[in-house]
Amino acid sequence: MKTMTALEDLQWNWGEAYAITGAAGHWLAQRRDNGQTLTAASPEELLTLIIEDYAAEPVVTREAES
Repeated sequence: MKTMTALEDLQWNWGEAYAITGAAGHWLAQRRDNGQTLTAASPEELLTLIIEDYAAEPVVTREAES
């Protein structure tokens, strides 16, 4: 069984709401509804920012609008 990398884990859990990339101290999550970008130095920091951002304003996806 393959273990997920930090990037894969973030994409699996948050990829519907955020486009997520990251490596070597530069992590990004871009909201899929308004394009706002979150930046962090680690995947753990990015996860915290995503949770805070989503709690403050949930991402509205096209599927949710239907």
